[in-house]
Amino acid sequence: MFPELFRFHLFGHLRVVHSYGVMLLLAVAVGTTLAAGLAPRRELRRWDGASVALLAVACGVLGSGLLDAAVNWRLLFGGDYMPGLVFYGGVLAAVPAVVLFARRFRLPLGALGDIAAVALPVAHALGRGGCLLGGCCHGGPSGDWPGLVYTDPRAPAWVVSGGHVALHPVPLYEAGGLLLIATVAAIAFFRGWGRGRLFLFYAGGYAALRFG
Repeated sequence: MFPELFRFHLFGHLRVVHSYGVMLLLAVAVGTTLAAGLAPRRELRRWDGASVALLAVACGVLGSGLLDAAVNWRLLFGGDYMPGLVFYGGVLAAVPAVVLFARRFRLPLGALGDIAAVALPVAHALGRGGCLLGGCCHGGPSGDWPGLVYTDPRAPAWVVSGGHVALHPVPLYEAGGLLLIATVAAIAFFRGWGRGRLFLFYAGGYAALRFG
């Protein structure tokens, strides 16, 4: 796919704009905007939704990076480690941080969870778009369809496929499932179904998606 979108020179140095990083920034922007926009629907200020979203992002990136380093500790100490992110590490770090923040400022956790159930899977789907463009998190050989052939040697999938074997585009599958979860959660959110418990639906739905 397209691990690098483009390159340019700045102050005499070559700069590379990676597709994964761009999609990650887009995911943060869209997720935070959604959280702020949905907050008044649960009697919260827009700033409450945005601030909790940004806190979750900061802690999530830290937790994701730490778990990735822990999982790949042999590579870390062997000098071959390439930094990455593991989603569940982000959840383990972000959830306690949001709970403490909510208690400190007396924000209703159920309402924040409802907002997250809609905003988080949309942002996550965009992040998976970055995985697809970057050529990571790929599946096994798939045949001609629905597989993708990664021809860019800078993509991790190229190392596996050699540039001629079609692989399952797992990030694309997961992005589709996440958008489906977000759609169902949004319908429930606006109709008042499962009020205060929508995050449980998201968590269960995503666990089932990953298992599949």
